[in-house]
Amino acid sequence: MTNQALDILKLLLLGLLYAFFGRVLWTVWTEVREPARTANTRSSSAGAAPARTPRQRSKQRRGIPTSIAVIMPKERRGPAVAIGDGLRIGREADNGIVIDYDPYASGYHAKVSPYEGGVVVNDLASRNGTLLNGSPLTDQRLIHPGDRIQIGTTVLEAR
Repeated sequence: MTNQALDILKLLLLGLLYAFFGRVLWTVWTEVREPARTANTRSSSAGAAPARTPRQRSKQRRGIPTSIAVIMPKERRGPAVAIGDGLRIGREADNGIVIDYDPYASGYHAKVSPYEGGVVVNDLASRNGTLLNGSPLTDQRLIHPGDRIQIGTTVLEAR
């Protein structure tokens, strides 16, 4: 091969290497960052609720939640599950909400239950912890409609 052909192959290899690293960085960036929230208007035809900003959620925190629903990951969304006398969340099959797809969830990760006229969430000594509205849950905390509970990569909402 001539030197000119080798130089072209070197540049091609360098371009492919840059494209590979660019793709890796883009993938990591999209997985790590939180999706941007936009102010949606309620569509009369779709009937879907708009995304709530933290300020809007704080205004809706009056009241007592009666159910919990998985909101993320989107492919795991389903109907809300009634809290009733108590609702355990985790990987084990006998939990009220089973999140066996989440490698960061413990067998019995958290419990949502009625307490003194309200509803509280407890972390059940899980290995990776539980977040309530983005803050680590260190003790029993009162929850309200619109509050978000995060267990691993799964986000649940009190309704």
